[in-house]
This record gives sequence, structure tokens and C-alpha cells, in this order.
Amino acid sequence: MQKLLFITLSLFYTFYGFAQTNIGLQECIAKAEQHSPQTGLLPLIQKATDLQVQLLQKNYLPQTNGNAQATWQSSTTNLPIELPGVDVPSLSKFQYKATLDVTQSIWDGGVTKQQQHIAQTTALAETEKVKTDLYNLHEQVSNLFFGIILVDKQIDNAALLRKDLTAKLEKTKNLKAGGLAIGNNLLALEARLIELDQQIVEALSRKNAAIQALVLLTGDTNIEKNKFTPTDIAIVDTTITRPELNYFKAQMAAISASEGLIKAKNLPKIGAFATGGIGRPSLNFLSNQLQPYFIGGVQLRAPLTHLYTKSQNIERQQLLVNKDKIAQQQQNFIWLTQVKAASQQQDIKRFDELLANDNKLIAIRQQMLETADVQLENGIITTTDYLTEVNNVDLARQNLILHQTQRQQAINNLAITLGK
Repeated sequence: MQKLLFITLSLFYTFYGFAQTNIGLQECIAKAEQHSPQTGLLPLIQKATDLQVQLLQKNYLPQTNGNAQATWQSSTTNLPIELPGVDVPSLSKFQYKATLDVTQSIWDGGVTKQQQHIAQTTALAETEKVKTDLYNLHEQVSNLFFGIILVDKQIDNAALLRKDLTAKLEKTKNLKAGGLAIGNNLLALEARLIELDQQIVEALSRKNAAIQALVLLTGDTNIEKNKFTPTDIAIVDTTITRPELNYFKAQMAAISASEGLIKAKNLPKIGAFATGGIGRPSLNFLSNQLQPYFIGGVQLRAPLTHLYTKSQNIERQQLLVNKDKIAQQQQNFIWLTQVKAASQQQDIKRFDELLANDNKLIAIRQQMLETADVQLENGIITTTDYLTEVNNVDLARQNLILHQTQRQQAINNLAITLGK
């Protein structure tokens, strides 16, 4: 069973060793962003904005209304005098008219222009919000990516150790056949090999779980055929360039656009109007005949309510408060990001120190193992004593692998935190 597992693992790595191509963290992140349903919002935001701008553009076209009215009234206008030889007809109490009203804005105070500007700045803020949400995927993908790398290294280390112990087992079998080794030595080595097989199976299970999660995030069902390879990066500039900053900036721009609308809606408006129709009576209210008529002119409308209600100042104060809130949120975000980045920088320094000690410890443990190997062959120590030294070397190597991967992940996560 152990041999079957080892052969299966060997074939697995041989196959993927030829078929695999390297894939980096940034490529995985790009796939996750592209596959995210959030990405589908971006063209919809732009499309909705374009439609809104087109609709507002129609405000510059003439506005028309058709009207029809029929009334009956209890009395009508009549002259209170009688003129000799003049027959003044009395108006009918039943009156009706049909009109077509046309208005044309000459100057709306810039309301339409500001509304279009607000639509565009609001769309930009929504777009930056989506980008901010997508950026949250980066760290999630990073955790899975480096989790897979760590498991691969652990499996490689276990396979290397298994190879050494298998050779030691074969050598011990030969010694036992010659009467130079006892059966317990074989059992101890076989037990350790079984433990290694279990570790490999568990590691493969963890890797498969991480890959399946990455498949769901990226939508790439063939991503497991790639070799996950970290990219060495050097962070020189620690300036924060996160998409959240663009989102805060876009929110500020949207508020500034609203300030322009407050001013525009309280400015005088100039427009032309025309009304044409037919009615009884028409413009000549003393005529009882159905006649066509037309009225046209220019009108000026100047809002005055804001002068005594101070509503314009209150609206501006509301916008200033909203700006202050956004500025405070931005400062809080920068502060929290700086705290997180500082912690990650300390982690990198800590891993550098641990790695230096790991390499020293491995050299010492390896030397002790070589001594134990000689002592085992000369019957000075038991296989159990030998395996203790084997496990010590293995543990030191495991720590080295862990700290190497954690350091690589810490550097990449620092880049993600800073927005690099």
C-alpha cells in the first residue's frame, strides 16, 4: 500500500512537472477580478449614466403639451349697457377650447448642465466603489495562493524525507538478513514512513481545498495545472495608493457638483412660450364664434423663496458637513492602513531573523543526524534514537519552509495593503 501511494505520488508530480506552467499571484488576482460578479457592474454603471445624460439633454428641446377643455358655467360676460342699433350677442354658457402649448428654455441657470455633471461624478464614485470592493479579493486570493505554495513545499520536503527513509529501510533489511539488525529497527522505520504517507495525504487534501476555493474565485477550472510561483518584489515607496483613496476623491467631486446645482436652481430662468389653439370664445371674449388664436412671448422667472428662508445656505452647509465626514473617513482609513502596514513590515523583519536562525539550526541538526547515522550503523544507538534526529531535522526544515513562505506572503500582503 505504501509503495502504491509513493508510485502514485511520483507519477502525479512527474505528469504535472511536464504539463505545468508558472502562474503568479497577480495573474490569479486578475482572474478573480475578471470573474467576480462585481465586474459586471462597471459597464452597467456607465450605460445607466449615458442614458441619464441623454435624457437630461432633452431639456434643451422644446417642451410641448396638448390640452383640451370643455366647460359649462352659470353666467357669462355681458355688457351692462344697450347701444342703439347694435346687437350685442350674449356668450354661450357652454365653452370649449383645444390648445397646443410650446415652451423653450433659453437659459435655465445651468441646472441641466449641473445635473449632467452630477450624473457623471456620481457614476465615477460608483465605479470607484466597485473597484474598492474588487480590491478586497486581493488578500483573499493571496492567502489561498501562498497556502498552496506552502503545501507544495511541505509535500516536497516529505517526499525527500521519505526517499531517505526508504533507502535506510532497505539498508536495514539487508543488515537484518545478515543478522546485523533487529526487527524493531525495521518496524520503527516502517511506522515513520506510514506517518509520512499520512502527512502527504493530509497535505494534498488541504491543497485540493485551497485550489477548489481558488477555482471558485477565478472561474478557471484548469488553474490546478499551473505551478504556483511567487514573484520577488521590493517595496521601496511606502506611499498608500489604494483604490479607496480614489473613491473618497470621487465622493468629494460628486458633492462639489451638487454645490453647483444648488446655485443654479436659484438663478433666474429665461424661456420662450407659445400657445396656439381654437376655442369658443377665443381671445375675443365677446365673440361667441369658434375661432383660432395664438399667443407667444418670453418669460422671466426668478426664484425668491431662498432669499428669506436661507435654504440655499442650509443646503450648502449640509454638503460641507458631508465633505467633512468623507475627509474624516479618509483620514481614518489612512491611519488604519498605516498601522497595518507597520505591523506587516515588522513581520518581515521578524521572518528575516527567524530564517537566519533556521539555516543555522538546520546545519546543526543535519550534522547531528549524520553522527546518529554512523552510530546507528555501528549499533551504538537504536533506530528510535536515530528517528529522533531525523524528526529534528525535518522539523527544522518545516520551520524554514514555513518562515520562507510567510515572509513571501508578508511582502506581497504589504504591497496589497499599500496598493502597489
